[in-house]
Amino acid sequence: MPRPALSATRATHVLSQLAVHPDGQWTIAELSRTLDINLSSLHAVLATLEAEGFVRRDPVSRSYRIGPSAAALGIGALRSQPVITSAEHDLDVLARELGLEGFVTAAGGATIVVLARVGHHRPSSPSLRVAQRIPLVPPLGAVFVAWADDAERNAWLESASPADTERDLRDEMLRVVRGRGYAVGLEVPERERFGAAIVSTPDRQASEEARTVERALDDLSRTEYQLGEIVDGVSHRVSVLAAPVFDRHGHVELALTLAGFDTPLTSDALRALGARLRDAAVVLTRSSGGVVPSRLASTDGSI
Repeated sequence: MPRPALSATRATHVLSQLAVHPDGQWTIAELSRTLDINLSSLHAVLATLEAEGFVRRDPVSRSYRIGPSAAALGIGALRSQPVITSAEHDLDVLARELGLEGFVTAAGGATIVVLARVGHHRPSSPSLRVAQRIPLVPPLGAVFVAWADDAERNAWLESASPADTERDLRDEMLRVVRGRGYAVGLEVPERERFGAAIVSTPDRQASEEARTVERALDDLSRTEYQLGEIVDGVSHRVSVLAAPVFDRHGHVELALTLAGFDTPLTSDALRALGARLRDAAVVLTRSSGGVVPSRLASTDGSI
């Protein structure tokens, strides 16, 4: 694999930071401190981005914000992937009907990116922002890798703890997710601490705050965050439910996620909500020209 160009990597970090905070403006000193890029290198990156219209510099405050060329990229991306707009609409309808909050996410490289936030804002929901990126490492992102090929699935499994027992448990959890068609993330103290760390730490910050995020993620990886089999008569505090939307090649293109569960869910309620979300994702997959894996299609009794 070619080695990433450092200047290009820095440019993507700048754009990601500005996109996550579209209403804010950042001085070069703030960006340098937040992204851990030295001032001279950052000057060069920002000068190029400004010349191409990807950032705008306020002549009075000398601060930067996202520019029109970045907006054009976003518009082009939505036009080339209309399923994103459809997903935002469909999930908003479902989330509002259920009194929940919803997130449309996609996996890119080693990260999960938030594309839309819809429905009713719930205090118990993960505090994620549109354009925010989250590491695609265990136990996060099971919905994206459960249907992946062996190489991609193994890379995800090996990106966390090397312990064989933990790897086997996660592999079994992915099998369960494939079988029922959706992933269940539990609300555990470690998830709450990770969520708080993500909110308080700007993207890509190489600092003590960033190390706090890494430690919180490591703690989360050692818990039973992803629920395996749903056992009759057992209630769970649920953080998120996530179901996959597939592209025309049968690869997971997006995930529809529901959050904001204020009370524990019984096994029956959990299965019913999971099925509603899975069915919505199946409908969206088919309406957008995607291909539903045969095993998942066979679990769906309503479509």
